[in-house]
Amino acid sequence: MPEFNKRSVFKKPLLYGFLAFLMVLIITQTITNQRFKIENQNEQNKVNERALKLGEDLQGILGQSSTATQTLAFIVENYGIPENFDSIAQLLINSNKNIDALELVNRDGVITHVYPLAGNEVLGLNIFKDSIGKDGAITTLERKDYFTAGPIDLNQGGSGFVGRRPLFNEDGFNGFVAAVIRLSTVIRAVEKDLFDDPLFYYQLSKINPNKTEEVFYSSKDISKGEAINVPLTTSQGEWKLYVISNQPASYSTTIIFSILGFLLSLVCGILVWFLVRQPFKLNQLVKEKTLLLKKGQQEYKALIEQASDGIIVTNVSGDIVDVNLKAVEMLGYTKEELNNKNLTDIIHPEDLKNNPIRFTEFIKGKSVLTERRLVRKDGSEFFVEVNAKLQANKTIQGILRDINKRKFIETENKKLIAIVENSPGFIGLATLSGTPLYINDEGKKLVNFPSDKEFSKTSILDFFPKEFAETAEQEFLPTLFKTGIWNMEVPFQDFKTNSIVPVQISCFIVKDKVVNEPIGIGCIALDLREHKKKTQEMLALQSKMDAAIRIGKIGYWDYDIETENANWSPRLYEIYNVKPGTTITIPLLESLIHPDDVDLHRKVLKETIVENGTHSYTYRILDNNGSIKYLHIEMEADFNEEDLPVKLRGTVVDVTEQKEANNKILELQNKMDAAIRIGKIGYWSWDLENNLVDWSHEMFEIYGIPDKSSITLEEAIEFIHPEDSNVLAEVLSRKPEDDQTEATVYKICLKDKTVKHILSFNENVYNDQGEPIQLQGTAMDITGSVLAEEALRESQEKFSKAFQNNLMGMIMLNEERKVIEVNRTVCTITGLTREELLGKTILESGVVTIDEYDDVKREKLWKKLSEEGEIINQEFTITLKDGETKSLLVSIEPLYFNQKENYLINLIDNSKRKEAEEALKSQYIELKKTNSELDSFVYSASHELRAPLASILGLIQLILMEEQEPQLALHLNMMVKSIERLDDFIKDIIEYSRNKHVEIKLETINFTNLLEITLESLWYLENMSKIKVKISIDDKIDFASDNKRISILLNNFISNAIKYHDITKKAPSIWITIKTSKKEAIIEIKDNGLGMAEEQLDKIFDMFYRISSQIMGSGIGLFIVKEVLGKLNGTIEVKSVLGEGSTFTLKIPNRSNK
Repeated sequence: MPEFNKRSVFKKPLLYGFLAFLMVLIITQTITNQRFKIENQNEQNKVNERALKLGEDLQGILGQSSTATQTLAFIVENYGIPENFDSIAQLLINSNKNIDALELVNRDGVITHVYPLAGNEVLGLNIFKDSIGKDGAITTLERKDYFTAGPIDLNQGGSGFVGRRPLFNEDGFNGFVAAVIRLSTVIRAVEKDLFDDPLFYYQLSKINPNKTEEVFYSSKDISKGEAINVPLTTSQGEWKLYVISNQPASYSTTIIFSILGFLLSLVCGILVWFLVRQPFKLNQLVKEKTLLLKKGQQEYKALIEQASDGIIVTNVSGDIVDVNLKAVEMLGYTKEELNNKNLTDIIHPEDLKNNPIRFTEFIKGKSVLTERRLVRKDGSEFFVEVNAKLQANKTIQGILRDINKRKFIETENKKLIAIVENSPGFIGLATLSGTPLYINDEGKKLVNFPSDKEFSKTSILDFFPKEFAETAEQEFLPTLFKTGIWNMEVPFQDFKTNSIVPVQISCFIVKDKVVNEPIGIGCIALDLREHKKKTQEMLALQSKMDAAIRIGKIGYWDYDIETENANWSPRLYEIYNVKPGTTITIPLLESLIHPDDVDLHRKVLKETIVENGTHSYTYRILDNNGSIKYLHIEMEADFNEEDLPVKLRGTVVDVTEQKEANNKILELQNKMDAAIRIGKIGYWSWDLENNLVDWSHEMFEIYGIPDKSSITLEEAIEFIHPEDSNVLAEVLSRKPEDDQTEATVYKICLKDKTVKHILSFNENVYNDQGEPIQLQGTAMDITGSVLAEEALRESQEKFSKAFQNNLMGMIMLNEERKVIEVNRTVCTITGLTREELLGKTILESGVVTIDEYDDVKREKLWKKLSEEGEIINQEFTITLKDGETKSLLVSIEPLYFNQKENYLINLIDNSKRKEAEEALKSQYIELKKTNSELDSFVYSASHELRAPLASILGLIQLILMEEQEPQLALHLNMMVKSIERLDDFIKDIIEYSRNKHVEIKLETINFTNLLEITLESLWYLENMSKIKVKISIDDKIDFASDNKRISILLNNFISNAIKYHDITKKAPSIWITIKTSKKEAIIEIKDNGLGMAEEQLDKIFDMFYRISSQIMGSGIGLFIVKEVLGKLNGTIEVKSVLGEGSTFTLKIPNRSNK
């Protein structure tokens, strides 16, 4: 059979030659066609990529004009034309580098501002009268939106584009904001791209309204049918960018390959025909054909190498066997390195774990399309889209497409969604009819929105309490649709508990970016419950701090080590007795310190700047009058990042009184110790709760127990004489209201049977139930005195007790007016001993001086006594030997004994009443000092609170100048208004505090300057630029008052007139009239704003009362006005008609003659 087949083959050589020709022809033409497609596709991909990139660049250039004009228009419409126009324009041009100039045009069409002016000298040009710019300006005005005209011839020379954005206010059209981009700027971008990659030709054309194309740049005449065109759509119309490769078409190569393939096929057919006829040569021919096929495979492989996508070939185990150049470029390895790796080496481990390689699907012949995260050689990661399939040779071929950019966009979108979902406040979206569409999770938690409740069956009014929902529907929602935004504090309602949740709400209209039509309502609300709680805590803390500073009489200081500047609080100048305002230096401070304490001061100062922490010490200073003060210092240092000290700060407290008191106590203790030692007075105590007895050394000596250091109660009781066994019970039976200092005399029996008489002074200590818990007292051995005075005691006892224990001071004088006896009260009042007074007249003793009392007055006093028989409660002021002054009420009456006329003088210490009066004066002075310190603290606190707010506000303004995202800009503007409101509230609190504590400072008032400063400070208010302010000042007569308080009055009334104005009126205005006279200044502030109802007029000066919840404010402005007017002894009259306006008339006394 085989022999038969062989012979049959050789019998038909022509047929088999034709079949060979046909087979080779199909193979070669297939390879040629595939090669043509791959080259053509690669070329097309390059053109597409170049066209898209250049299109994005040109779109960005033209789009920068819109961004810059929109930003500048927002600033002008909300804050007026900025004084620093050049700075803002420079910032915008730096941020949008393809813009050549920015211009402002007024409503008459005249260019009023240009930046940069050099090369753009068009100031004063009227574009409505300019034949070149007129059409573009009119088109912009008709569209009432941004429009770019051009390319046109520019008045400043050359040609280019002018993008204009119209400005509007309540009176209608108010001018243009314009951005100029020169044609040369656009062409430079195109030519730069052409220079960077000369493989392409470009043409940029504008589509005119009649659909014709106007070419304004072309690198070469190109056929639009062959070129790739990219439409560029901007607000000014449509453009087209044409891109075509300048490489010659590959048709000639394809035709050559095709012809060669045909010839190869023909040759193969002839050879087969010939070989079939000649079997010997057939084998040789097959080998040649095999080599030719291998060459074709190599050419195919070369085409693969040039593909724009990465291609990796692996075996079924994942080992890489081949890669193209694009894959090498994507992964950063060499081809040899990749051929020694497995797919698991380049796939991210986490990605490999979550999405294993699906080899089983490959083996089944399925194509696998998936996304992978690959790892480059340098460790960086990127995402690719993989399309892989098993090939006929059992290898797996995967095509990799870089999708890193797409993944980045998806990630950013997910982040944005996560931010919204995890935002701490309420974020919602509703239809224009008020049906909720979306609420984030935090928003649902805030109002306890039921999980089973459908949005479609709910209205945004359901989120408010019923009593507020009607107001929201009738007042606030119309405002939202009219102005596009609604900001204020409102009550939300808890869906479960119906309780009120106070929030700060910001609602805004969401518009379609394409047609700029409203499509929904957005809402952001922040829970104010914690804020209100913190506010209350802050006020309570401030009150405590004020009290601490006032009561503690604390001085504060800080010292900048680098600048050597020292700041002292007012209290500190008083403590050091230094004139306020004196420049404080270290040499000056050391000159005040006691010479013996300067080294201590320097030592502690050195320790403070070396060791972190608080350091305390006490030193002395020398006062101007030579006296010494003791000061207690607490201080610490601030260190920078290099751990170097940069600032010192601390507190100073005058502890002179405490130090002197301690010295006196120590002196008194020494005297008491001496008295106890000399007088042999023992001290004892008994703790009844713990039954513990404590005796001093003298007690043991009195009781004849010299060698014992402790004793029990039972042992002490054993010493008491049987006749006095009840002495302890008598002492314990005293009530709390009884005299606790009454002396007790009892007898004790010593171990040698000796009897001693003991004089004891003791007192009881009671608990809350009036029960004694401790006894304590003194004991003195009076045995000798008792025995000696036993006979006299009975006759003298009553008089002695009455005399000595009398609460009134009693002095007995003999006929020569010399002191013969004094009681203890006199010694207490005078601070003298009995011996210092006895035997001398009071004046002769020299220990007491009677103020304003000479010999004449003394004789008149004794004459009056002789005539009237007594002197009753005559007041004298005495000065004791230690310099202390006391006020005494003195009564004198005759006393006869021993057949002689003596005198009894009764003294009542009147100093307590005098001291109370002096204390009141001292407290008044101290209060004034504290108020001064409080004013300094308030200023410091205001700076610490307002400085961060000013920094945040400045940063937001810079972001607003650069930011192109409308939604973010809207939120930032909402933040600006909230910060400005907080700043106003802080200023109101500060003004209220200063008015309370700062004394009136009289100076001549310049009302013209004061009004200019006030109006300049209110430029940021929303309606300021829309209201006409008319001023009339007649201050020919000098007027003196407190400049700061007058400024507060003007600021509050004018800002209220602006805030509560009705800008929908034809001519919203404020009239300010000021007239001065010798008697007073009359200030009248009138507006034609919202006005007030009659029932509101009595409440407007109450703290935190606001006329309308639609207007931002703290509610304390008019309360401060009332307080300030009270300080200035001024009056105020209010007239107002709802819907027509209000008039405030102030009358303030003229104090120029004071």
